[in-house]
Amino acid sequence: KTVTKEVQVYCRPRPLFGEEKRESPSFWRTSDTVLCFQNAAKRKSTATQTSYEFDHVFDPSANQKEVFDRTALPLVHNTLQGIPTLLFMFGNTGSGKTFTMQGDEVQGGILNRSLDVMFNSIKSQRAKWYTFACDSRRNTVQARESHQAKELRRKHKADFPEDTSLMDVDRSDVDIASRRRSYDPTMVAIKDEDRRYSVFVQYVEIYNNYCYDLLVPVPDEPEPEFDPSGGQKKRKVMRTSLEVCQDETGGRFVRDAKWIEIHSPEEAFELMKQGQSARATASTALNAESSRSHSIFTVRLVSSPINQRGEDVLRQGCSPLVAEMSLVDLAGSERTSRTNSSGERRKEAGAINKSLSVLKDCMKALRRSQADQGKQRRKPKFNESRLTKLFERFLTGHGLAAMVVCASPAKADANETAHVFEFAKMASEVEVTAALPVETERGLTPGRGTEHRLRMKARRAAGLDQSFDERDEDLRPLSPYSAVQSPHKPIPSRRQTIDSQHYDDTPAFDERMRRAGRALEDEEQAFREYLERVEVDHHQLIKELETTEAELEEAVRTNAKLTRLCETNTQTRKELEAENEGLLAELSSEQRLRAEAESDAAAFERQVKHLERALRDAETALGDHQRLHEREAMQLHSELEEKENLARAELNRVSQEKLDLRRAKNNLLQRMDKARKHIEKSQQSGGSRAHVEPNESDEPVEEYQESPAAFSYNPVERKKGRSKVYNQRSERHVDLVDAVMQPRLGSHAKTVSKPEAKDLRRHDQYVLNHQDNPMEHHVYKGTVTPSVTGKGVSVVLHGQETLTTTPQLGSPKRRMTPLRKVPSRK
Repeated sequence: KTVTKEVQVYCRPRPLFGEEKRESPSFWRTSDTVLCFQNAAKRKSTATQTSYEFDHVFDPSANQKEVFDRTALPLVHNTLQGIPTLLFMFGNTGSGKTFTMQGDEVQGGILNRSLDVMFNSIKSQRAKWYTFACDSRRNTVQARESHQAKELRRKHKADFPEDTSLMDVDRSDVDIASRRRSYDPTMVAIKDEDRRYSVFVQYVEIYNNYCYDLLVPVPDEPEPEFDPSGGQKKRKVMRTSLEVCQDETGGRFVRDAKWIEIHSPEEAFELMKQGQSARATASTALNAESSRSHSIFTVRLVSSPINQRGEDVLRQGCSPLVAEMSLVDLAGSERTSRTNSSGERRKEAGAINKSLSVLKDCMKALRRSQADQGKQRRKPKFNESRLTKLFERFLTGHGLAAMVVCASPAKADANETAHVFEFAKMASEVEVTAALPVETERGLTPGRGTEHRLRMKARRAAGLDQSFDERDEDLRPLSPYSAVQSPHKPIPSRRQTIDSQHYDDTPAFDERMRRAGRALEDEEQAFREYLERVEVDHHQLIKELETTEAELEEAVRTNAKLTRLCETNTQTRKELEAENEGLLAELSSEQRLRAEAESDAAAFERQVKHLERALRDAETALGDHQRLHEREAMQLHSELEEKENLARAELNRVSQEKLDLRRAKNNLLQRMDKARKHIEKSQQSGGSRAHVEPNESDEPVEEYQESPAAFSYNPVERKKGRSKVYNQRSERHVDLVDAVMQPRLGSHAKTVSKPEAKDLRRHDQYVLNHQDNPMEHHVYKGTVTPSVTGKGVSVVLHGQETLTTTPQLGSPKRRMTPLRKVPSRK
């Protein structure tokens, strides 16, 4: 069976302190599960408000007990059931993560209270000391043999006599509440009463992406060396870094990190303080005691069923059940611009931010993969950081996880708090799966553990309580000669010798007794000699053993020195390799940047050459176009001049014909007047009509002379009002809207494509539009005059204008000059 849950995310805001109270907070709690965040840069704008939902949002005044009961107590309950659990403390620097995790002697944190609840729950089901052994090299747990466990308990009793009462695990009345000021009396019920539990702890840190064991004593700080530039320089303390490896089951663990068995919460509290003193901390501008590493305190709960008598655990055919609860205090993300860090502090901040960024990327990849139902191609990169590599199995379905987000409501921390809330929102959407342990039925009597405890309680009430040594008989010291056996047969007693045979006479009996006495004396003498030889051999063996032990101790010391030297050399080699890798990375980065710069320069040069070539081509094309345009303009100008000449010649010819016709008309009128006068005169004289023949002797009639301006007489102009314009243009004509000059025809103009005489007779002005190309437009203007007979009309052209458009024209448009109106002759 499995249990699938989303990562439980809780938010604990810290209170405002000092100057922070003068400003409004950057977020506030709207309900038990929702808080509203607002950027401090735009406080009055409602558009910047964002709501974040958590599993629970604590009030800033919430105490440590409330936080523990809501966040860690369910995880402790799952751990006691055999399910691995994980709890993260996440937030920016100075938000109260370490206080929430560890607390102090007055207000215990999550770690202290978790151990209190565990020991309260297994108080009557604790296994005997040294029952289980943890192998830190292979990450395995096994039960020790009975005699090995008893020997270790005997040795512990000899070294620490004050712990004798605590080693009596059958007594459930040991008051652990009095051993520390801060104590949580909560107890979780355990369903299986026929199991025995042991508790182990491990405390490690991840500093600059290297793992260190905080429970290993830090070597003494070496003497400072002389630095010519600044006097004495503090020599760096070398610690051995540990590797994150994979065990036989696929789990991750820190190899060679110590597992220490504890028998009370007070021991864990002391170990925690010891590890806290060795943890990397430093003072920054935002936090006087800022954690510079991620700390991981792991509680390992090992349990195994007891035998039929209920006295000890099963060892044959039974593997211990192991459940771990990892409490992770993540270092806060920070910006170097606010912490004013430099040198080593800047390097530490970079390592912290990088590991948190990798954790965020892994969470994002897991959420995307679960949303796509496993179809995500990109696998989370857990191996990029030792933090994510260590907890890969928790995040991929081998335990339950929760997160406590500690947030600062100060306005100055608004930007970092926004990133924290976004990460928490993403983490709450990730699902984790844990497998429930399956208990194998072994056919043992249920309740045997309770029966054994009641039996021992009754014996103590009756005054038959056995001491520690009496219950473990093989812990009593052996007699010096108990293991010595004589090679001779046992000597029979006097009663056996007398009763074994029947004697008839006393002298013979005395003789036999004397012989038996001499034989007994010989046997005793031989046995004494044998004992003397054995004692000599024993003393010799003791001396050899002492010599061997001294040599062994010397070898152990030499080995320890060599081991320390090897570890120092290994650490130095790793640091040199890391420094070499950093230099190589910087060199490769510089080379890459140089190559990119050269590539960019070459590309820029190619682009410049291409642009220059394109510019030359454009200039050449523009010159060709201008020359072509000039040729076309010259051709059009010549054609226009030719047409103008033809039109002028035609106009002259028409004018000459009109002049001739006018002259003929005048001559005819003069002759007609002369004939009429002659007829009237004849009628007056003769009273009869006579035919008058023209006389050849008559003088020629004087031709009527008239100026060319008189030919522009137009009867239409006798009408009063504005002149009418007759505009002729082709159907494919395109207006040049961008031309400087535009024709102004008036509201009475009529535009046609084919002229008609009856329409033309009603107009007094004529305009002809001619267009050879879209860039040029010719306009011919003229006057409409009636013909001599009065039945037709004629057009006299008197002006021409050319409209052109070019891209360079920027002057405002001006309209074409209006058609001139020739004054009529009265």
